[in-house]
Amino acid sequence: MSVPHGWDTVTVSRPDMTASRGTVVPDWSKATTWAVAGCNVQPSSTSRDFEGRALQTEDAWTLFAPAGCGIEAGDRIAYGGRTFSIDGQPQAHRSPTGRIDHVTCNLKEWRG
Repeated sequence: MSVPHGWDTVTVSRPDMTASRGTVVPDWSKATTWAVAGCNVQPSSTSRDFEGRALQTEDAWTLFAPAGCGIEAGDRIAYGGRTFSIDGQPQAHRSPTGRIDHVTCNLKEWRG
């Protein structure tokens, strides 16, 4: 039996894939969504880009989710009124006993 890593619940969205001009692209208007409970969402860093004409800010967060949650690269995570994209691949972590198996995801949100 897995131990929850927190009390946060996130909403995962996965787009349907559609062909557009000979390329398969995500179609977010037909996304599948589901809730994942037992998560912990923590801020990890913020960076600013002063290059160019506009200021851009990237907020980075880390999601700790239960093993078997089904989160994949390309999904979006909604939490606390914000929507994040997954930066890289979700990483599965196994514990020796199986009690604290979990998945971590690096999340990012660009503004500006």
